[in-house]
Amino acid sequence: MIRIATRKSPLAMFQAQWVQAKIESHFDIACQLVPITTQGDAIQNKPLAEVGGKALFVKELEQALLDNKADIAVHSMKDVPAIMPEGLEVGAICERHDPADLYLSYYHADFDKLPKGAIVGTCSFRRRAQLLEKRPDLDVRAIRGNIGTRINKLKAAQYDAIVVAKAAIDRLNNVAVSLNMHTLDWMLPAVGQGAIGVEVVSNPSEQLQAVLSYLTHQPSFMCVTAERQMNAVLEGNCHSPIVSYARMEGDEIILLGKVYEVSGKQCIEASMRVPKQAYGTLGAKVAEELLSLGAKSLLDVDYADAKFDY
Repeated sequence: MIRIATRKSPLAMFQAQWVQAKIESHFDIACQLVPITTQGDAIQNKPLAEVGGKALFVKELEQALLDNKADIAVHSMKDVPAIMPEGLEVGAICERHDPADLYLSYYHADFDKLPKGAIVGTCSFRRRAQLLEKRPDLDVRAIRGNIGTRINKLKAAQYDAIVVAKAAIDRLNNVAVSLNMHTLDWMLPAVGQGAIGVEVVSNPSEQLQAVLSYLTHQPSFMCVTAERQMNAVLEGNCHSPIVSYARMEGDEIILLGKVYEVSGKQCIEASMRVPKQAYGTLGAKVAEELLSLGAKSLLDVDYADAKFDY
């Protein structure tokens, strides 16, 4: 029996069930879901940056691992802090889905044709910065809740449009056909966006190691590891408008990193290409290049106090 800790949201349950099916189809092992309500799910009336960031979506799941109430925890990798708690590790990263961001609106078919002052919902400082870089005339406001809740707020005309992860919409596959949507090709993703990860206690058993090895998609593992390393060296958190996106090209891995000022008026970027075998140091090298270009001046700003209407 493998006990799988997961959040209770529809997307989290889908991801945990997907991992469960993958394990049970290949191994003679039964899995049991352990649904847990996290602080991030419980606190819905405040921006994430104000109440502790994305780590609020994983803490209770991590405690279940440490208390031996679960054997693995399934996460969206974009929610997992770059620096792991003592005694825990990322044991597997599954094949990454499309990491793009998606524009959704009931009222405006095209992002470029949004009227001046249109209200666009996102709780991401990264998305906010890139939206305002592209369209400084927009009114970008925070939005909380799972995908269904956000779409309902959009339908109730609280927002003209919202921006969400494409992977979430594709996995749930429950968006109304009347909803206008398209990929924002110019918007770069968050660290680990689109990837499902499996967290375990350090030094797992041989049996669990075999399961983790089966679940791991090596190119996705390399890319997401490089992104997370860059974020860790930059000491990025949910207040930091940071882009870190790695991709494979032949036998090489390319990492692009950007650090924004939250209004989108300033951006520092760096990129590097190395043989894929060198993925383990790529993130640190790109982070060091960003810091040498002055990224620290943007990272030292307390964006938690930035104007981000709720």
